[in-house]
Amino acid sequence: MVTASVSTVTEHIIHAKGRKTGSGGATMLEAKKAIFGSTDLLIKKKDELAEKAMIAAVLVAIQLLLLIQKVTGLGPLFAAMPIFVFLIACEFVIQRVSRYHSVGAGYTAAGMICSVSAGVIQQIGAVLVKKVVLNMGTMPYEYLFRKFGAPVGGDVGQAALALVFQDMGYYWAHRCYHQVQLGWMFHAIHHNNDHYNFAVALRQSWGNNMTSWVFYLPLAFFISPEALRWAAEWNLIYQFWVHTCLVRRTPDWFEYVFSTPSHHRVHHDRRLHKNFGGIFILWDRWFGTFLSEVSLGEDEVAQGGDYTRLDDGEEVSVFGTMLNQENYFTDLWQMQHPMETLKSLRRAKGITRKLKTAIQGAGFYSAVHKDRGIMPRTSVPAHRRIRFASRLPVLGSIYALVHFHIAVLSFIMVSVNPDTLKHSFLGVCSCYLPVVTCLCSLAFVNDGVQFAPYAEAMRCIWTTFANDPGLAYYFYLFSSLLIAFNPDFLRATKVVNSLKAKAI
Repeated sequence: MVTASVSTVTEHIIHAKGRKTGSGGATMLEAKKAIFGSTDLLIKKKDELAEKAMIAAVLVAIQLLLLIQKVTGLGPLFAAMPIFVFLIACEFVIQRVSRYHSVGAGYTAAGMICSVSAGVIQQIGAVLVKKVVLNMGTMPYEYLFRKFGAPVGGDVGQAALALVFQDMGYYWAHRCYHQVQLGWMFHAIHHNNDHYNFAVALRQSWGNNMTSWVFYLPLAFFISPEALRWAAEWNLIYQFWVHTCLVRRTPDWFEYVFSTPSHHRVHHDRRLHKNFGGIFILWDRWFGTFLSEVSLGEDEVAQGGDYTRLDDGEEVSVFGTMLNQENYFTDLWQMQHPMETLKSLRRAKGITRKLKTAIQGAGFYSAVHKDRGIMPRTSVPAHRRIRFASRLPVLGSIYALVHFHIAVLSFIMVSVNPDTLKHSFLGVCSCYLPVVTCLCSLAFVNDGVQFAPYAEAMRCIWTTFANDPGLAYYFYLFSSLLIAFNPDFLRATKVVNSLKAKAI
């Protein structure tokens, strides 16, 4: 949905600032219409249809999720995994059919594979941590609840309390991961993509998993571990749908209470750090970390810049992190920001500077600063928004997507198998080894590494002989022969912008 002319919007803002009473509400309404509407009737109609189609897909997905849970008996998160794939496919198709014009909303095959792969690695890490915990016997939260806890209310009361207070704990954990560098260095993987779509929602951090439990310990006195796990899974599922540019605005009452796509797009702006709530945006409103997409747009216009979200396809927010994405393999293992943090700690002289480096994260100031700390720069051209990309030939993209989806399916099948955790720790690792080797190989392919086609051929040969003659055997045999006869279809061309450490 494209905005009105720069002069018109600027006039609204100047006019609004000149009025201290009276028609301020009307002026804000005009600003909202300018930001979320379009002067081009055809584009406006297409955008509205795309938004309705996306909302309809989300509503259908909710029903499918509940049905899968009922039929399979799986927990919410694992039942939602095929739903995530469904919604990513829906978003991609709706964008293509409607010729949606937002640069940040777009998909690339390599970017999608990278984002979902990072989420797979995070979930594998969570399974391995669970195996370690089972060997230890208990977790601190479970110990506290068993010794001092008393669940409040019945099942419905526990569920309601868990949803609310787990989200409050999530708010403080999330805010800490933005404001404290030792937290940001792991959480940054979720933001380290210049696109903003459903695939990005799955870029979850294995490092934050190791520490987030600390923020929930006070809840052990009145919320059971089962209720907390249930709420945490639904919190993660809810956050998936807010990672889209297709849904522009929800009803005002919903925008006031809940986290929405509009709020979360601001959160993913690489120039500031706001809106940390998972389900509820009320925490941000109460604790001074809220910024609306409307206000962000007004600031940009007030500085004299072209208003983003124009016909050239730009968004109000500029997605990604200040540190540009380095390569897909580093993103897979989520090591770029931790390595940069270690380098900064080594360079820092004296204990005071080292502590400052460890504590002051990317959002240390901008999270609560009234002027946002880092003011948005004026208009960022579309060609400077996507700073890192990789392209394979059409056959290479099809090959990568097919093998990637097989790996994700294998991951889901291993994860939902109750016998997986009965193996030793090394046994659990070996169950996931084919998945991890596939994701690593595809990361090398998308990075354009010289030996990548040959490494992928070796992986296919190894997988061929690891299977008995059958469908899988002949599929991987065919894949290895295809690469042997034409390795060039797996040679990617990287498109890298030089804006490595700049906001734009």
